[in-house]
Amino acid sequence: MKNKGFTLVELLAVIVILAIIMIIAIPAVLNTMDSARRKSFIEYANKVVLKAEEKYTLRGFDGLPVNGVIVYDIVNDLDISNTGDYKGYVIVDATESNNKGFYIYLYDKTFLLNLIKSTDLNTEDIENINGIEPINNIENLMNNTGYDSYYIANSSVVNETVNGKYEFLNSLELDGHKYINTSVIPNDNTEIELELINNGFEGIIGSRTAYKSNDSYSIFGTFSNSFVNYIIYWEDISVNLNKTITSIDVPYKVIYNKKNLKINDTIFSTLSPTVNINGKYPMYLFAVNNGNNPDYRIFKGTFYSCKIYDENNLIRYFVPAKKKDTGEIIIYDKVEKKEYPFIIYN
Repeated sequence: MKNKGFTLVELLAVIVILAIIMIIAIPAVLNTMDSARRKSFIEYANKVVLKAEEKYTLRGFDGLPVNGVIVYDIVNDLDISNTGDYKGYVIVDATESNNKGFYIYLYDKTFLLNLIKSTDLNTEDIENINGIEPINNIENLMNNTGYDSYYIANSSVVNETVNGKYEFLNSLELDGHKYINTSVIPNDNTEIELELINNGFEGIIGSRTAYKSNDSYSIFGTFSNSFVNYIIYWEDISVNLNKTITSIDVPYKVIYNKKNLKINDTIFSTLSPTVNINGKYPMYLFAVNNGNNPDYRIFKGTFYSCKIYDENNLIRYFVPAKKKDTGEIIIYDKVEKKEYPFIIYN
């Protein structure tokens, strides 16, 4: 008897056909699974919104405020028996009694609905976050919404947001007699980004232990209205920038670290020797710290913003602001969410 079987060519042909089928089928299967998960996510979101509507309806009978912006924590406030991996908040905008809006901030390990109005929920609004947990803090979330104040569920205490406390200013004119202590001690990983207009200042930010010491520097040691002359670090080390500023009325950006200085689109990468910006004292903004005291290098001009980075991490973002309750002008840090009152320097 003759034994018959598949030839090698026939086996290879079958394998190729199966591989083609898998290449075609797998994406379709994955898309179907993804679509099903997104649909389930929207169904859960609708369930959460219904619970929040029930809670809000009962709120008025508890003698608590009915109007305003009210925030419900999905896990802790809505009495949902199984929240699983779901977290987030429902924000009820009841500032207009006849026009209430329910907005959901819902996420799990994969998806996010980022404050979508309940009447607009659909799978197209779902963002894929790939396991990165977004904002999970009521205060931080509400500070990003634009509301001035809000209530937390079951509380009659009004919580003010940053927008409710401060009016953020586009710019601020400074006369050279005010500064702030950034509380940042510089190191070799420090990078500073400034937006400003000069009006005859000596220095805008810096830290030093003593004049011409090895751990002292200032951004702009000498500055005139028509052009940048020098940036002074220590022991008479200076770099002539030869950069003409065509108009002192136009804001420009300065980005600075120990190796490079960039003004608008021009990079001055020949800072030699490499600048040592390690410091013993914190940096002052609008003045230069000289042993925890401002020295003669003070800022006059228009200030827009100052960002400070440490190893590419943004650790300070200073902007001018006005306190709504008192009208006081301060510098606000958007990273720490902290105000910095001016220190007067005479």
